[in-house]
Amino acid sequence: GGRTSAWGATANLLIAAAGAGVLAYPFATQAQGVVLNVVATATCAAINAFTLSIVAVAAHEAHWGGAGALGSATYEATIGAWLGRVWRRVAAGSVLLGSLGALTGFLVIMCDLVQPIVLVAAGDCDGRLGSASPGCNAALAFFAQRWVVAAVFGILMLPLTAARRLSSLSHSSLLAAASVAVVTLVLALQAGRLAPRGPPAGRRLGASDQGPWLPGQGDGWSVLSTLPIIVFALGNHLQLVPLWRDMVAPEEALGGEDKRPASALRNAEDGASDAGQALAGRRDSLSSEGASGDCAARGAVSGLDGFDAGPAGHARRLSPADVQAAEAGARGLTVARLGAAALCTLLYCSTGLVGLLAFGSKVCGDVLRSMGSPGNPAVGCEHGSASDGVAPVQPGEWAAWNMAAKGLMAIHIALAFPVIHFPCRETLLEAAAWATRAWARRPVPAGGAGDSSIGGAAEGRGTHGLRARLVVAVLLTGVCA
Repeated sequence: GGRTSAWGATANLLIAAAGAGVLAYPFATQAQGVVLNVVATATCAAINAFTLSIVAVAAHEAHWGGAGALGSATYEATIGAWLGRVWRRVAAGSVLLGSLGALTGFLVIMCDLVQPIVLVAAGDCDGRLGSASPGCNAALAFFAQRWVVAAVFGILMLPLTAARRLSSLSHSSLLAAASVAVVTLVLALQAGRLAPRGPPAGRRLGASDQGPWLPGQGDGWSVLSTLPIIVFALGNHLQLVPLWRDMVAPEEALGGEDKRPASALRNAEDGASDAGQALAGRRDSLSSEGASGDCAARGAVSGLDGFDAGPAGHARRLSPADVQAAEAGARGLTVARLGAAALCTLLYCSTGLVGLLAFGSKVCGDVLRSMGSPGNPAVGCEHGSASDGVAPVQPGEWAAWNMAAKGLMAIHIALAFPVIHFPCRETLLEAAAWATRAWARRPVPAGGAGDSSIGGAAEGRGTHGLRARLVVAVLLTGVCA
């Protein structure tokens, strides 16, 4: 069918949260101590899982049964269904600002990762990495320019950034998770090789003389300044509602053609009429609760408007099989959000610990900048180039590990980019559809405060056209670059 699996949703939620912030986790662990870092990460992960459940319930109550709502299942649509159009547009603006900032950061990090790899492969023609070679490859060095890296990246990622559904990115998200996990293994290997010799010269293992487990006295500012690394490392709420639609909504709400025979459709409609009556009763019940001042109930009432209005309403087409599949999808989504929170905690904490063990108190804010040559104090974050953010690369074993880790992180960032890109693209497409209707002075679809159809072009189809998705994908990547 048109539903994604629990493991696919887990991979997407994991990659939406575990971006480039994993590179700063060893620095946060060094500043906070291992114990406090693990406790803070686990606490934020628990809060993340709880708030994701709230978003899932809100999406279910606001969208289930309405063709227009299911067709534009976005985070801001859920906000609008409960709080009205004004707050929906405020939420849409927040989605755009936050996503554009994240996408721009991803492109900057991608250039920082790919540039030294290309320069090393080309022979470092201009000596920017401290190892200029007279036999450099000028043609290859051309691709080390930041604008070229960004352009090539945008072209290669275009098929993924134009994906019709977020669930179709599950396999690429799984590969991204594997890439960052291997980076953690590389750090663990370095930590293991350094362990027999102790911490590098002049580098304590922990932030204080108490060792790596607890922060020392007077380290309060260091602890507070690194807390945002943890707080912002678990943000995947924008991706939840599209995944909810893919896992819970019926196939026809995903834009697919209903291929059931006519007799099956008639039986489904007859069998679903009871569901429609039950939904109507639920709406009446919520209306009475809303009259007593329950704001949540009033929001649910407006979100349920249109369930059984007209033959196209999904409340009249849901078969028992649809209901069972939707319930299974809801259970799978619960597994996905809990699994993503647990895996994020494991990934972040393990990376922080092995990075701290490998580089001690001299670990850089970006752990990959510490990997040039761990035993050489002349190499590391203090001696990188201020102009391009590239740390000097020394010949030898550690430089090879450095390049391998950078390449793996580049793969991770490249495959995480479309997952972050998806909600921003959908918001822009729906805003464009709304602006087009307003310009043409066409009536806005009815629905009151609970109308979640800012993107009328998507209604009834469940997806925007390929041409529109491609255009917005190119524009978004270009703006961020």
